Amino acid sequence: MNENEDKAKEMLISSFLMFAFLGVHPYGLLPLISLDKSKPDLISIARGIQTVIKQTLPVILNSELRGLMIFKDLIADSTPILEETTYPIIIQLLEDLDNTQLPSHERKICRETISTFTEALFATMYFKFPIPLFRWIIVIPDAYRDLLYEHHEFSMRLLYVFSCLCLIFQFHMFKEKNMWIDHMEEYKKYCDSRYGGFLYDLDHWLFELGVTRELRIRKYNDAGYFDPKAEYYKV
Repeated sequence: MNENEDKAKEMLISSFLMFAFLGVHPYGLLPLISLDKSKPDLISIARGIQTVIKQTLPVILNSELRGLMIFKDLIADSTPILEETTYPIIIQLLEDLDNTQLPSHERKICRETISTFTEALFATMYFKFPIPLFRWIIVIPDAYRDLLYEHHEFSMRLLYVFSCLCLIFQFHMFKEKNMWIDHMEEYKKYCDSRYGGFLYDLDHWLFELGVTRELRIRKYNDAGYFDPKAEYYKV
């Protein structure tokens, strides 16, 4: 083992540990996203981790940590095509995107981002653990991240849906106090003040399920088929 390999491993592992800690902490150390770019947030830290991954990848792929980096390669031939997906949340997001007035380049960015979301849900089911879902904000396209910092409404809405799933699939230490609830409540306040409530039924269902009813799911082998509408109306 050489010095470069040791350093690459240290950088990668410390980045993942920091991400995991910040994601589950209940103490409000930083928000999921801050529109004040002078302040840190998990989105910007995740971008930094993405940079670390790219820099260390050549070394890591030749080490015993290779398994941490090949999620996508293992499922490349199995991941469903976006247009053919049967995942309820993805179907609804695509329908909502089609019904939203957006410039073509912004629509393309949002569609590509939904595609990465689909891949994350499929990988969660394939490997039967939620890490591929939680790490979604590390692998999101840079163009989508840029839209977030412009407070692009549909992009912010996708981040809200991600937060809801992180809450429901338990990327937290305490179910009643965590980063995801904070972001969901902040997004709800924005929708309430601007529109008098959520624009989309899906957003309302997810908030009610995750925050009000405290629904938590530990079974990941059918995560993509989680149907918020069916769960919301379940007697």
